[in-house]
Amino acid sequence: MNKMRPGESTILQPRQGDAEYEARLRGVVEMAVDPILTIDETGTIETVNAAAQRLFDYAAEEMIGRNIKMLMPEPYRSEHDSYLENYQQTGQRKIIGIGREVLAQKRDGTVFPIDLAVSEVDLGGRRIFTGIIRDISDRRKAEQDLRDSEARLRGVVEMAVDGIITIDEMGTIETVNAAAQRLFGYTALEMVGRNVKMLMPEPYQSEHDGYLGNYRSTGERRIIGIGREVSGRRKDGTVFPIYLAVSEVLLGNRRIFTGIVRDISAQKQAEEDLRISLAEKEMLLREIHHRVKNNLQVIIGLLSLQARTVGPELTAYFQESQERIRAMARVHEQLHLSENVASFDLAGYLERLCDDFARIHGSQGPKFLFRRTRSPVPIAFDAATPVVLILNEVLSNAVKHAFPGGGGEVQIGLSRSGGGLMLQVRDNGVGLPAGRAEQRIKSSMGLRLVEALARQIGAKARFASKSGTVFSLRIPRSAIETPQARSHPSSERVIRS
Repeated sequence: MNKMRPGESTILQPRQGDAEYEARLRGVVEMAVDPILTIDETGTIETVNAAAQRLFDYAAEEMIGRNIKMLMPEPYRSEHDSYLENYQQTGQRKIIGIGREVLAQKRDGTVFPIDLAVSEVDLGGRRIFTGIIRDISDRRKAEQDLRDSEARLRGVVEMAVDGIITIDEMGTIETVNAAAQRLFGYTALEMVGRNVKMLMPEPYQSEHDGYLGNYRSTGERRIIGIGREVSGRRKDGTVFPIYLAVSEVLLGNRRIFTGIVRDISAQKQAEEDLRISLAEKEMLLREIHHRVKNNLQVIIGLLSLQARTVGPELTAYFQESQERIRAMARVHEQLHLSENVASFDLAGYLERLCDDFARIHGSQGPKFLFRRTRSPVPIAFDAATPVVLILNEVLSNAVKHAFPGGGGEVQIGLSRSGGGLMLQVRDNGVGLPAGRAEQRIKSSMGLRLVEALARQIGAKARFASKSGTVFSLRIPRSAIETPQARSHPSSERVIRS
């Protein structure tokens, strides 16, 4: 058998009487999924299979005997006859034996893309052309959808406010958006193809290749999928703070890293300005607390001088006033020395208050036992002065009335309760007079002051007589700053006079 040379047509010699073979061949063509048509050398349709009829929405009898150009839109329809004539005269092929994507037209005028493969057969001197057609509308639509999606994505990336840079696994920049170009001062042409470390200051610039190499070999991540604050370097050498979030995508066997870069210079400057402003305000508040404390000390001194000019019956009133002012002065002194001037550590204050009472009343006075949580117990500054004045009144009252024979013990407890605080002062003295507790409270200026101050901060004060006197002050959540920390077990500290 002689081998065909390229461009030659196939010559089929039909076998006489082989009806079975011909029937099988027609069956294969008829049942084919792809449309198949045959035309003669003038372009007249000779056969069409069922798939072709479904595709073009013509019956076989509506196509057979007509020119194939009926299935083509313009300008192919007008050009097809001349194409066939040119091929017959010159043998120049444009589609025969090659295959290409062209446009076809259905019965209703719909134009759609097809993949057309045409072969030529010589049947005893007659040229027959067979066209195998595949409707590629879905593929074209998918390709167009993909192009549209890519275009939208490019548009989103290009118009993004943040800089977006993609690099390969060696650190070579592949794409940059407009924001990244503005941010670093380079054009895309100056960045694409170069190592991304060009956008980093030292020591990051020298370390970056090693980091990528370590990640490729070990998979150890330092920033990929995490995000962190780092430094970037502009074309002019300016180093500035950025927030960098890096993600990784596998494209086939290639790793692509996408970095989203946000300039946080303004944020950092605002933070620094705020820090300076807060430091200045804190310094001013400390100075105010210091001066208020000094002024209160001056008032205590003036009251002390004034007390010397009155009789013994009035001296006690001056001393009570001095103690109240001294309690307020302690608040301002503690805030002046505190690291946080916005809140007041009540637990720390109670420790110092017990020390002061033990020192003032000496060995003849009661001992003081303070039970508290180990962590600081902050309360709002607005509530600090009322609470310490209440404590001053209650402790002073215990010292004056609970222990007529001297000695005794005063226990102070501080605990968290229902989002607020429970402050309790308990003594083992003589207790409140039986049946006269309410009358005693109404007749005492100090105890009336306790009730007024408690109402001022929305707290509830209560006196009870039980093996001595028990005072309870329930301080509401609104008057404290509750730290979101776990509760700590209580501890005891005994302060002896």
